[in-house]
Amino acid sequence: MTTTTNAADTALKTLLANAGKLGEAEGKGINARPALAIAVAEASHDGTIAPDSDDLKVIWQRFVAGKTNGSTTATTTNTDGATASDDVQISKLRSFAKAAHVTRTPAMGGVNFADVLKRALPLVNTAAGAKGSTYDRLIQVARAQVGTKDNPPTRALTDNDILAAVSPKDKDEKDELATLKAIVQSMDKLINGTKATDKSPAKPGYGTGPRGEAYVKAGQLLAAALAELEDEKATLELIAKRQAVQGRFTLIPAQPKH
Repeated sequence: MTTTTNAADTALKTLLANAGKLGEAEGKGINARPALAIAVAEASHDGTIAPDSDDLKVIWQRFVAGKTNGSTTATTTNTDGATASDDVQISKLRSFAKAAHVTRTPAMGGVNFADVLKRALPLVNTAAGAKGSTYDRLIQVARAQVGTKDNPPTRALTDNDILAAVSPKDKDEKDELATLKAIVQSMDKLINGTKATDKSPAKPGYGTGPRGEAYVKAGQLLAAALAELEDEKATLELIAKRQAVQGRFTLIPAQPKH
């Protein structure tokens, strides 16, 4: 048990020293943050750090100390003095740790996310239309790997997944859906009014009379269009999920009996 603890402590000290060196390199004009991202992913994969640990704050502080002081021996360990800007940067580092924590599981094949990032580097640097620095693009890759509650990851990102993560998104469908939802909600208030709350009284709707009839018809048409658009989106997402699941398995043909 002691050996394991000592090994973990040594690995963390090595990581912190490396963060300081990378910070010093950035202070000299070298783009060192992608290497920091890979180091954090590697440490999360092997269990040196946890995605929710304060170690990430110390790693960032050591990086900053190396950058500002030109020293790899800085011993800043106060994790309570982070500024708002620091919090943003620490959150970015946490994205890499979370992604590595996801891919290291048996269900995801035990993939080392640091290897995914290394594979991503040339891809994100040459992706057409991608915005931001290399580091910013790697953050997009990490967030794509983590996924969302409604769209959880099913595999380590492929090259195509990486390119999709950093490529400009087609916002037409998303904007149409969001706009239509807002219009339908407004029409509902126009027709049916609003209920009283602690801060405001109830307001009557205008769903009666000649204009009210027109409002209702318009509301029905818009609601039907919204339902259709939501069905289309759900169908596309279901197809994508099924394809992702199928891509994780290979059918082995039955062998003929002799």
